[in-house]
Amino acid sequence: MANQDLISPRFYTAAVENPAESKKQGRPIFEDKEFVEVKFAGDKLRVHVAPAHEYYKRRNLPNGDSEWITYAQEFQPIYERFKQGLIEQGTGTPLSELPFLTESKRAELKALNIKSAEALAQLDGGPLKMLGMGGRELKNQAQAYLDKANGSADVTRLAAENDAMRALIADLQKQMGELQSNAKTGPAKAGKATKASAAPARENDEPSPFESYEDDDIRNWLQSGGFAVEPTWTREELIAKADEANVELAAKKKVAA
Repeated sequence: MANQDLISPRFYTAAVENPAESKKQGRPIFEDKEFVEVKFAGDKLRVHVAPAHEYYKRRNLPNGDSEWITYAQEFQPIYERFKQGLIEQGTGTPLSELPFLTESKRAELKALNIKSAEALAQLDGGPLKMLGMGGRELKNQAQAYLDKANGSADVTRLAAENDAMRALIADLQKQMGELQSNAKTGPAKAGKATKASAAPARENDEPSPFESYEDDDIRNWLQSGGFAVEPTWTREELIAKADEANVELAAKKKVAA
């Protein structure tokens, strides 16, 4: 089977007479049919024309079986461009992208059905000889251009991967710093809570001055005084902690006086 880069398919629509309908209606009846014209790089005399939906070759399936596929299926991207009404149906890198080609040389190559850098790079044997003197150099230049382009794509991909990795590392370092910061401040807050818990309770079971407070007010009061507050504490626990903190603050004021 020919190298796909050396094949230049073009789909088109042509009017074809329907003999049965023509005979039935007593006048020529035509139908639009889709065809494919296949040209081969380096051989301007070789042209193959077939119905677009005619079987082209057998394709191997993952289960080991095989199936026939049509020209439209084999060259699906090109066929889809044809269905979208796009005149230029070829694939690959256009000759216009090759800086080492002159306009006259591009015209010569197109006349030989060589329409892409890939097709030029794949030429060999008789088709390559059709290019005449300097043909081998053009082939090598096309291959070098494609190799450089592929290398640039790899560099771009690696750069994107490196950027993503650096962002991930920076995020992990930030999280680690926050964890270390929390680890340093945690014991101090815990010490306050422990100290408050150790404070003596109210005498004679007097009612807590915080009974009339809302839960959020108690939390805000504790936090403003530098005391630890757990979000899971019940109202009873909040009041108890507030009482302990109140006793501790009163003791500090007494010492200061």
